[in-house]
Amino acid sequence: MFEEIENLKIVTVIHRASRPATKVDSRKLHGIVFRHKGSVRFHFEDNSLDVAEGNVIFVPKGARYTTEVLQDAAYTSINFEGDFSKKINQPAANE
Repeated sequence: MFEEIENLKIVTVIHRASRPATKVDSRKLHGIVFRHKGSVRFHFEDNSLDVAEGNVIFVPKGARYTTEVLQDAAYTSINFEGDFSKKINQPAANE
């Protein structure tokens, strides 16, 4: 997957228990969040998404959202920069 992203730079990797609530006005980096324990609801501008234990979510740079902890939760977030906008909508070569 990462070989398709140009100029990839992993900036931070965070592992911690979720805070009771978090508001993000404009995400500074792309993020892939791995939920290890519990569940959290992401409230985006136009929808909400529950992310439970064992789930993974991609949150793009610039996203605006709040989180609501539904169950005691722990996660790892890999935050990165990279240009994949030209490739995101293209089918894989073997499709």
